[in-house]
Amino acid sequence: MEINSRSKGCLVAAIEMGVKFSTYAFSFKSAWRKVYTNQWAKGSHKTSTCLLLKKDLTESLFGYEAEEKHSELQSEDCHCDFYFFKEFTTILLQGDSKWHALCYDVTGKSLEAGLVFEHAIRYLKKCLLQQIETGLQGSMDMDDVDIDYVFTVPAIGDENTKMFIREAAVNRSTMGQNRLNALTLLQIHRDIPLDYKKIVDIFINKNQRRMVSNNPFK
Repeated sequence: MEINSRSKGCLVAAIEMGVKFSTYAFSFKSAWRKVYTNQWAKGSHKTSTCLLLKKDLTESLFGYEAEEKHSELQSEDCHCDFYFFKEFTTILLQGDSKWHALCYDVTGKSLEAGLVFEHAIRYLKKCLLQQIETGLQGSMDMDDVDIDYVFTVPAIGDENTKMFIREAAVNRSTMGQNRLNALTLLQIHRDIPLDYKKIVDIFINKNQRRMVSNNPFK
């Protein structure tokens, strides 16, 4: 049963990239009370906030997959051709949230912060869309334009921080400029230790829902 909502899409997806862990949650307009999440490789509803990115920017992995691949590359002495960023979202807390600000990986190599966030968001979005497609099993057509996105940003973040997240989210093939008006930024207080449950609770309350399902499409 549908309820009143500000969302214009048929699905709302919330994405959080925390300092140590990241996650996403989503629900359909036709059944707002069911909130779906991803179960990552280690059986958790969160994955680590780290990005493995090839130097030519053609390949990327995020989270536990990035950690495992980086360890494999190190054992083969092939890791020098990749960036490996950990806890890169701390730049949002440093008052330097600009596209051309530099993020440094574990070996000291640097890359524009905008590109780091863009690839991280793109990877999370890819996982989200794959989960939706798998769960729907062809029962309905789902396009990116049908999704309204919510991103969390630190409560201490200023307008530069908000603009930075918006630019990373809608840049090029990440979401596209046509999704800018469907992007909501939700500010989170830094001193509140957010785990998966709390971010989902915030997501639910924002849409007047109270029930959570950890088993997608069941």
